Amino acid sequence: MSVFKTTFSRALAVIPSDNAVVPSPYLIHTGANTSVVTNKLITVTGDFIFDNVKTGDVVYNISASTAATVVTVDSQTQLTLNANIFPTGGQTFRIYQQSPQTGLGNTGAFLFIGGAGNVAVTTIGGDDVTFNATPIGTVLPVQVLKVKATGTTATLINALW
Repeated sequence: MSVFKTTFSRALAVIPSDNAVVPSPYLIHTGANTSVVTNKLITVTGDFIFDNVKTGDVVYNISASTAATVVTVDSQTQLTLNANIFPTGGQTFRIYQQSPQTGLGNTGAFLFIGGAGNVAVTTIGGDDVTFNATPIGTVLPVQVLKVKATGTTATLINALW
């Protein structure tokens, strides 16, 4: 049985995505892509191997407000992603660790809704549900794995742990 927390120690702005879970707020790597290849993240200034990027980590394209999951670490400068989120070069990105407890499973996050609207999620129990007409300032007391782009109209969503 879960207990709703009223205080939180970590937070991360969420990019709703059908391709990635809500990542841990643990930032692994930042940069900008330098080449454009379908379903790839390529940057000449990166060292994904040294930074310990792993399969399942989440890439946020900050410039385009899109997210994808790392499928493979191809080299120190190239990742294969499960979605094509870099349509042009020079877009800034952040790579976050997949889960707050790597290896133990994702414990989920609560959500703070800063802009009213619908919020489509997958819960830690695997349930897909949409919270309709969620008002500004709501904290959803449900442990969430994913905030889906499809069906989500709310904005300014923050994950809380």
